[in-house]
Amino acid sequence: MHDKPKHEAFIKLKMLVDSYLQQSTIKKRGAWQLYVKAFFLLSMFFLIYITTMCLGKKSYFELLVFSILYGISMATLQFNIMHDASHSSFSTKKWLNKLASNIMMLAGASPNIWHQQHVKLHHLSPCVLGVDTDVDQEPFFVFHPKGQRRWFHRYQAFYALPIYCFLSMFWTPKDIMASKKKYKTSYFNIFIALTVCLVFNILIPFAVFQSISKVALFFLFYNFSLGLTLSLVFAPAHICSAVSMFLKNDTSANKVDFISAQTLTTSDFNPQSSFLNFFTGGLNNQVAHHLFPGVCHLHYPKIQIIIEEFCQEQHIKYNKFPTFIAAIIDHFRYIHRVGRAEP
Repeated sequence: MHDKPKHEAFIKLKMLVDSYLQQSTIKKRGAWQLYVKAFFLLSMFFLIYITTMCLGKKSYFELLVFSILYGISMATLQFNIMHDASHSSFSTKKWLNKLASNIMMLAGASPNIWHQQHVKLHHLSPCVLGVDTDVDQEPFFVFHPKGQRRWFHRYQAFYALPIYCFLSMFWTPKDIMASKKKYKTSYFNIFIALTVCLVFNILIPFAVFQSISKVALFFLFYNFSLGLTLSLVFAPAHICSAVSMFLKNDTSANKVDFISAQTLTTSDFNPQSSFLNFFTGGLNNQVAHHLFPGVCHLHYPKIQIIIEEFCQEQHIKYNKFPTFIAAIIDHFRYIHRVGRAEP
């Protein structure tokens, strides 16, 4: 499924989407509406951060509450700004996309590694074991039915939630391991990300709180809420019963056209929800994102309708969960079944 040729059907679909984009008052990328949203989210993020620092000095309870809010607000930056920027759909200016994608450094993650693993590998070969790192989460999980199982994977549906809470805390170690294996030019990028994370999330809080226990509480709970929020938004789109999974050398996968390659391995959840589209940066519209990653997420709800209607006309399978809760429930049922090697 790597570098799947654009089938004739995709050309027709692209013409429909291009027609919509030409009539839209929102630019394909670099839209002022997106910049306003980014400014609002960044303002809220720094407001919550400053509030956490101020109130956290006085009360452990307020520190706990605002640490959780801080983690959630950081997740919204990753969804709405970093994610679009990594696909060059945030702005028409290369330097601005680069700057916006560096937002993930606040959580200690390397934008260079993200670009390699997410933009190049995941998007070109979604749900392909041996290529897509999203479905290869050894040793903690087995997400692919043909993946290597260990005895504890039988219980992965039960320990998944706690592990998801630690997701962002694993980023730096995982980036270092990835650099050792494949991306050796990313060491400096990882060092910068780690430095930014330590200054923003440990050194400044310690200077303000003058308390190791409060810094630890802040660091743990913001990471818990950040990791959990990121996991529950990203995971159901590809790790669920609705999608198809492939192997790296699967001959059947090589015969799938580009549209089917993306729709078979991807699922939406409540794609017309205004709240989810705003909060997740359109990640509830994963099919639209995978077919048109170069288009900013503000267009996804309209594009989703075009794509779904087109797929129905062309008899192409389209995966969609009616609600976010339904997608999450299915995700946990799926990993429980795969972990136990059930059909």
